[in-house]
Amino acid sequence: MHDIQTPDIASVERTFQGLELKAEQRDNGIFAAIVKALLSNSNQWMRAPDIVGTISTALKLAKSRGCEEPIEKHQIKNLTYYRLSLHLFTDSRIRDSMNTIPPTPPPDPPRLAKDKKRSPTKPTRSTASSRNTSKRTTIDSDINIITPKKIKISHNTSPTINLMDNEHNEHDSQFLIEPSVKKKSTKYQPSEDYGTPESVIEEPMTNEIDITSSSSSSSSSSSSSSSSSSSSPSSPPSSLMITKGPIDFDINTVNGPKSFAIIQETGYSYPRLSRLKRSENRYPKSKCEDAFCVKDLRRSDGSFMARLFCLADGHGGSGCSEFLISRVPNRIQELLQEHPANFDNKDEQQWFREQMEHLVRKLDDEYVEAKRVEFRRWKSRREKQSDSNSISGRPTFILKDRNDTDSMPPVDDGSTIIINMFINDWLINVNVGDSRTFLACRGKNNKWSVEFASEDHKPYLERLALKIYSNGGIFVDSNDDPIKFDPTPRQRRTRPSLKNARIRLQGQDGENEDGVPYINETGKYWSINVAATCGDLLFKLNRSRRVIDCVPDVTFRKLGKFAECGGDRFLLISSDGLFDHLKESRTDEQNNEVAKFIGGLLDNGESVMNVVKKIGSREKYTTLFKDFSQVYDDITCILISL
Repeated sequence: MHDIQTPDIASVERTFQGLELKAEQRDNGIFAAIVKALLSNSNQWMRAPDIVGTISTALKLAKSRGCEEPIEKHQIKNLTYYRLSLHLFTDSRIRDSMNTIPPTPPPDPPRLAKDKKRSPTKPTRSTASSRNTSKRTTIDSDINIITPKKIKISHNTSPTINLMDNEHNEHDSQFLIEPSVKKKSTKYQPSEDYGTPESVIEEPMTNEIDITSSSSSSSSSSSSSSSSSSSSPSSPPSSLMITKGPIDFDINTVNGPKSFAIIQETGYSYPRLSRLKRSENRYPKSKCEDAFCVKDLRRSDGSFMARLFCLADGHGGSGCSEFLISRVPNRIQELLQEHPANFDNKDEQQWFREQMEHLVRKLDDEYVEAKRVEFRRWKSRREKQSDSNSISGRPTFILKDRNDTDSMPPVDDGSTIIINMFINDWLINVNVGDSRTFLACRGKNNKWSVEFASEDHKPYLERLALKIYSNGGIFVDSNDDPIKFDPTPRQRRTRPSLKNARIRLQGQDGENEDGVPYINETGKYWSINVAATCGDLLFKLNRSRRVIDCVPDVTFRKLGKFAECGGDRFLLISSDGLFDHLKESRTDEQNNEVAKFIGGLLDNGESVMNVVKKIGSREKYTTLFKDFSQVYDDITCILISL
C-alpha cells in the first residue's frame, strides 16, 4: 500500500459535507463513518478487512434507490479493494489531488513442500487456550470494542472512526476503528504484552506534567504476559491475560497482607456475522486502559508503615489512569510521613478523609489543567491554519504529514481511582468512580457473605444526580434522548429512572474557549455513564461548577492484625470489566454471587492465583457470567486473602 498523508478532522468533515450523497446515505451513521475513514485515508484503495465489511450497507442502499454506487470495487486475485467513486467529488481540485493508481497485487506466498505421509490422527478442534496471541492493531482488531465510559453515542455496537490515530506500523491500516481517538495521553507506554505499570513509577523532578504521547517504552515496571503461561490446565487464562503475585513487587513479605494475586486482561471483541470459530476470531484492543500498583509505604526512617493497592480504570485513553497510578502512592506516603495518624481516633479519621479529598482534587486539577492547556494550544494552531488556508485559497481537502503530532487533536480522557490501604489494624478504602472493592468473610455457618462494599458512583445516586443537574448536566438514554428529571430532592438513595442513564452537558451550542469538542465527528454529543471521575475536561470546563466531580468516598474498617487472620476474609478490588459481564445486574447480588464463587474455590483449596484467574475467565464460567458478549471490556482484578 502506498504511503499516504492524513488530512485533519475539519478537512475530512468539510469534504464529507461536499460529497454528492443521498440523504439516507448521509444520515446512516455506519456509512458516514466508513466514508470519513476513506477520506481520512486520502481515498486510497483499501482492503475489505480494513473497512470491516460494513460498506455493504451503502451498496445495498444505492441499489435500492436506483442510483450509481458510491463505492468502487477493485479485484486482485482473491482480494477486493474499495474506495469512494470519483463521481462523488464535485471539486475537481480534490479529485485531481488523489492517487488513482490501482493497488499492486501482493506477492504469492512461498510454496511449502507437501508431506508424502499424512498423520493417521484426526485434527482436533482448537480450544479456548489456543487463541490467537498476536497483537492486532489493524482495524479488524478494534471493531466492536466494548463501549467505554465516555463514548460517541450512536449505536452501541457500531464502530466509530478514529480519523487521527498516529500509532501504526507498516502492516497496519491507515486508520483504526476505535471508540475514541487513540493518541496516547501519557508518557508511560505498555509493553508488547498488553500490560500497564504494576508498580509505582517515580514522579519526575519537575513541576511540568508530561501528558503528551511518547514513542519510548516504559521502564521495567511494565507488566508482562509471560507469567500467564504457567497456569494450571484446569483454568487456562486468556492469551491476553497477565498475572502478578507478591514476588513481582518490591514489598516486605513479613508485614501486611502477603497472599494476593492480580490478573489483567485487555478488552477484545468478536465481529458480527463472522463464520469463524470464536477461538480463532477474537480481536483485542490495541492497549489496556486499566492501570494498577502495589506499594509498601514507609516511614521517614525506612521502616514499614502500610501496604497500598491502587487501581485506576481509564476511559477514552490510558493517560489519566497511568498519571494517577504514578502519583497517588508517593503522595499518600509523604502525607503520612509528615503526620502519622492514629486511626483509632475519630478526629484522625476525619483529618485523613479531608486530606484524601484534597489530594484527589489536586491530582485531578493537575491533569485537567494540563489538558486544558493542550486543547487551547491545539485550538490556536487550528485557527491559525484555517486563517492561512483562507488567505492562500487552497482547497479544503489538505493533505498532512501523518507523523506531524501538532496536527493530531488532544484526547479528553478520564479515569476512576480506587485505593485500599492496610495500615496497622485498619483497612482504608478511597473510591472515585465505578471500580469496586468488597470485603467478604466466612461466617460461623461456613457461608461467605459481603461485610463491606464500596459504592459505585453512578448517575442514579440521588446525591450525585442533584449536583450534576444543578451544575449544568442532563441525563440521556443510550439513544441520546433526554430523560425527564425532577430536581426536587427526595429521601430515596437512588432514582430508578436513571438506572442506565448517561450524562451530557446542557447548552452545547457553539464552541467553548478551551476548544474541547462537544460532539464527535458523527454529530453526536459526548456523554459519560459514571458520575464521579478524575480527568474528563469537558465536564469540568467551568472550574467553579463542575458537572462531574471527583470527591472520594473514604471508609475505615478495623480488621485486626494480619498475623492473626486465618484466611476467613478476602478483599476483591476490580474494574467494572468484571461486574458488567455478570449475569446478575443488581449490585448487592453481584457482590454476593462473586463472594460465594471465590469463597467456594478457596474452601476447595484453590490458590489465590488460580482463583483470580478463574474470576478473569469471563467466557468459561457461564454460571457466573453472561453466556455470550459481542465485546469484552478491559478487566483488572486484585484478590487479597486475609
